[in-house]
Amino acid sequence: MTEKSHWPFGQGESSGEERELDRIREREMEKEQARMRAEAAHQTQRRNNRLLVGGRAHTKKPGLS
Repeated sequence: MTEKSHWPFGQGESSGEERELDRIREREMEKEQARMRAEAAHQTQRRNNRLLVGGRAHTKKPGLS
């Protein structure tokens, strides 16, 4: 599908380059967002693991003084 352009001399030379740069920026942003989501999931998992271990290790044991 062709895009309409208000440029009277046909499609500009930089429009293809600009679109390609936009695609590259979008891919980079998606990669960064995916990395941030993975890091947040890792932090949550690490915190949950630490709470599980810490919680069980520091409870009062029956039969001990």
